Amino acid sequence: MAADVLATIVVPLTPSPVLSPNARVHWAKRAKQAGLCRTAAAMATTETLDRDARKAIADVPHIGYRIEIHWEPGRRGVRDEDNALSSCKAILDGIADSLGIDDSRLHVRGIVGNKQTRRGVTIVTLLDDGGE
Repeated sequence: MAADVLATIVVPLTPSPVLSPNARVHWAKRAKQAGLCRTAAAMATTETLDRDARKAIADVPHIGYRIEIHWEPGRRGVRDEDNALSSCKAILDGIADSLGIDDSRLHVRGIVGNKQTRRGVTIVTLLDDGGE
């Protein structure tokens, strides 16, 4: 059975390179960037889904949701898949915060690097796969 798309959340940024696990930066610099990503993702989720839709997603009894991340790198450059996914941790946390769920319910199906754009965005597609 194919997964149903519940929402497409467009976060108006790509994660900073300091959020890459390969970056060797001071913890405070990393924490600041993670906070910016988390807040932007929570706001984008809130703007995309009204309160009732967020509650309906949070109240579904199955284990979790599959997500796809489409990354339009913009000026942040291209990263390999595992670094890109690790860099998106704060974005996933922000989405989970807005939905009122534990981020362990989000299961990444894949991350796709799309065309370069001047304005980097991260597009997260939330899929209901029926609990698979």
